[in-house]
Amino acid sequence: MKAKRTSLYIRLAKLLMAGIVIAAAFFLLIQWASDRAIVYFLRETNYIQNASDRAASDLQEYITKNNLSSQDTTELTQWVRQQKVISIRVYKNEILVYDSNYPDEAVWDADAQGGYYSWESYYTLTFSDGKADIFLR
Repeated sequence: MKAKRTSLYIRLAKLLMAGIVIAAAFFLLIQWASDRAIVYFLRETNYIQNASDRAASDLQEYITKNNLSSQDTTELTQWVRQQKVISIRVYKNEILVYDSNYPDEAVWDADAQGGYYSWESYYTLTFSDGKADIFLR
């Protein structure tokens, strides 16, 4: 009987395909495991809530130190840009008075009704013109 001879190129192609399959499987396994670890960390350690609490405390300190009112939009925008906070919204008497996503807009003139959602965390901070609810993202 004659032994089947396989071309070196065919053997190389088979090994290459096996390597691709193994690498893809390993990648998917590592991606799944890291996703699970991140979700577990964020949920079990209350990392997001703790970070929001620290940011709210820092904002209150900044407000008090600089004697800011809820309409001092330039200073609020400056604070947001200096922090690792993506954005803040300020509600006074349930009316949106400042949104850092639109810092140049005069939202307090528009009487924009605020939307409070149960999944969002709000903090009540004291400004020079009274208390206001703050949402940090």
